[in-house]
Amino acid sequence: MKQIEKVILAIDYPKKDVDEMERRLDAKEVVRCKSTDTQTITEALKDAEIAILGRPLKNCDQLMGPNMKWLHCDAAGLDFLYTPHMAEKELAVTCSSGRSSKALSEHVIMFMLSLNYRLNEVWKARQKETWSMPFLGSAKALTGQTAGILGAGSIGRELAPRLKALGMKTVGYDKIAGEVPGFDEIYNKKEELEGLIRQSDFLISVMPLTDETCHLINEERLSWLKPTAYVVNISRGSVIDEQALIQALENGTIAGAGLDTFEQEPLEKGSPLWKMEKVIMTPHVTPPQPDKYEVCLNVVLNNIAAYREERELSNQYKPYYSFSGKKN
Repeated sequence: MKQIEKVILAIDYPKKDVDEMERRLDAKEVVRCKSTDTQTITEALKDAEIAILGRPLKNCDQLMGPNMKWLHCDAAGLDFLYTPHMAEKELAVTCSSGRSSKALSEHVIMFMLSLNYRLNEVWKARQKETWSMPFLGSAKALTGQTAGILGAGSIGRELAPRLKALGMKTVGYDKIAGEVPGFDEIYNKKEELEGLIRQSDFLISVMPLTDETCHLINEERLSWLKPTAYVVNISRGSVIDEQALIQALENGTIAGAGLDTFEQEPLEKGSPLWKMEKVIMTPHVTPPQPDKYEVCLNVVLNNIAAYREERELSNQYKPYYSFSGKKN
């Protein structure tokens, strides 16, 4: 069993759970503080071996000393934290991915149904107390349609089986190889994207933002969609070139979009997206998943065991997850 030297526990969980983390770590030295105590965290990072943080710390990669071997941040994704510099180190960086995957998959379906049944226009007609809504003649059921899902991680694996249950064909794109439950097909190569996009009635992004995925959906790839197709994004705004998306919506290249994330947040006033009837929007927020806390706690406790037994940690970032901040 690996002996651990120094640990930072800066996570605002109930005391009994932080006590349990400390017990399982069995480190020679433990620094406990609030997740907002940046001064204590900054000082301890200089020689700590493990840091379990409740929130990201600015310039964390520059503050860590040479002894740091495992950094955990209690967030669903770490594109704002995981830098190319971290990717070059012998360092395990983990997050709480999966804590909202079930709720996020429902969020996607809410967008899909709202777009299919043109709820923006329904609400407008209701405000005018108009019974006749002829535009609903073009509404379609999800059954029989094809969902192109960009990302087969925790959200994609929750989403795909739900869409299958609704009678949809599910086609995925991810770096992983092999079969994934809930997906009819998985594509692994960028040159296969065209085939996925052209057959999709819904193109859905649930993938992390990295140097490889930034503006993955650009003007050219949007042009491959059917004019009746919709785009849904609940991952990171910059996976899609927002200006190209706006142009595609204005030109009628696509039928509409469901957006929870944007390239700039909050979405700037004056953006055409605010007033588009073709767009359903939410402000980067999803209802909390009932077991969210339990999922997060189990990730940490399971990874403590894995670290001490010198096994690979779950939810670990790989070098290709790094994002330099540059857009293609």
